[in-house]
Amino acid sequence: MGQTKLDDRQTEAVETVEGQWLVISGAGSGKCVKGDSLVLGNSGLKRIDEFGKESCELKSELPVFDLEKRSFRSGKSSHWYKLDKSPVIRIETKSGFSITGTYEHPILVLNEKGDLEFRRLDRIRTGDVATLAFNTQIFGDNRVGQDMAYLMGLLLGDGHAYKGTIGFSKWDVRVEVLFRSLIRRLFGYENIKSCYRKTDPKRHSVTHHVHSVKIKKKLEGLGLYLGCGASNKVVPHSILSAVKEDQVAFLQGLCDTDAGVHGLTFEYSTASFELAKQVQLMLMNMGVRTVFTEKMVKGVMYFRLQCMGTALRRFSDQVGFRGAIQKQERLEKAINRPANTNVDVLYNQRYRFKRMRKDFVGKPWWDAHEQRVIQPKMSLKDYFGGRRNPSRQRCFEVANLIPDNEDARYLIDLATNFWFDPIKKIIPIAKKFDVYDFTIPDTHSFIANGFVNHNTKTLTHRVGRLIQKGASPSEMLVFTFTNDAANEMKTRLMAIVGDHIQTLNVGTIHSQLNRMLRESIAMWKPHMR
Repeated sequence: MGQTKLDDRQTEAVETVEGQWLVISGAGSGKCVKGDSLVLGNSGLKRIDEFGKESCELKSELPVFDLEKRSFRSGKSSHWYKLDKSPVIRIETKSGFSITGTYEHPILVLNEKGDLEFRRLDRIRTGDVATLAFNTQIFGDNRVGQDMAYLMGLLLGDGHAYKGTIGFSKWDVRVEVLFRSLIRRLFGYENIKSCYRKTDPKRHSVTHHVHSVKIKKKLEGLGLYLGCGASNKVVPHSILSAVKEDQVAFLQGLCDTDAGVHGLTFEYSTASFELAKQVQLMLMNMGVRTVFTEKMVKGVMYFRLQCMGTALRRFSDQVGFRGAIQKQERLEKAINRPANTNVDVLYNQRYRFKRMRKDFVGKPWWDAHEQRVIQPKMSLKDYFGGRRNPSRQRCFEVANLIPDNEDARYLIDLATNFWFDPIKKIIPIAKKFDVYDFTIPDTHSFIANGFVNHNTKTLTHRVGRLIQKGASPSEMLVFTFTNDAANEMKTRLMAIVGDHIQTLNVGTIHSQLNRMLRESIAMWKPHMR
């Protein structure tokens, strides 16, 4: 499953065109994900069901993962598929990352030997280690402007709308000053009216009103809808496809309103499940790992993103707060405290550490008796025995002692490119859903919901290549094993071979044999007595 290139026999199968052809789809050909999966591409984050209406040829730049080189790079899709409703299964990690796809859909995992491999969703078990794309730093090219993006973040956090009026509710003098100056500078609007009221003896609230249909429509044109209710809020499309500095400004506005630092923990809270998931992926793209949790408050479900330790420091470096000065001060105080790295670890590396130990022998910095590095001081014996998992930082420190060692290079690639997150839940879904897929030539991978996903390759392109090289579609039999798989295969092939699908024989083995039997009976019947 981890194979990224065709072997000699597969290459021969794809290149040979003489004679008649029998092409069989085995189990696992239908690799697809649910439509709400967020795909990371060079145009930002985009739902996979928004790339088209029907299966089609699609030239889109996407970050891909090269398993052989253990690195991400830019690649291009050749096709996008919308496929029939299929049974799906949902997996969720300990940190709350999740993906829903067909049972045979493969994602990248870290196996029991500490190596990367693709594994089908129906073969994943709780405790298996998902491999999430981390700190990819891939953004769109849309430019909203940092001031506009920050304003949109403020309004998505604490804004609302009714008819031609926008309201912003926030009791923070510094944030209020920023809000007023941005409305004036961006729209030339001066007449902001503020309504103050006392909610209880110790608390006050204030709402700043902007009565302007023009401003409301401008913001809606950017994808900011404020009248949909708190549970239906989403990141505006103009932000998901924006350049990094605009995404950062938007997150600062959102955090100035709906996030805070409590002790050593950053926490963002929202009533919108989809918004929380989008923000989690935006932060992950910037190298900020957060944990997604749910909390019921006065009968309302809230979704929280939290981070601490090294992730909190990363949040401070990449995002931070802009107008909420007290929050920024608490953040700076928190990051100056010692960080716990126990959650940022690489799993299943004992075999790799044991192999690397062979290159430690004879080095002046290695104490073989104590199983430790003398300078810098590092005890490694618990890693050799698998009693502890090394932190990301420790992996870099150990690997850099023997940089020419292949296992050391592998370890550096793991620590550089991924976040490793154990599977917490596996949930078969009773309802069937439309599912979607790409064809990505060469690497056969794409990033969705933070997971590295494997896409379809051999069968459909075998048929397409045959027709391209002059083979007759009517001389081919394309077999699969179930009706659902046959219908899915027709959809994929239609996107590749076009009108040739009309003369191509595609179906289950039973249906094709039944068809041939009926045709044979019809041909011989006039000669039978």
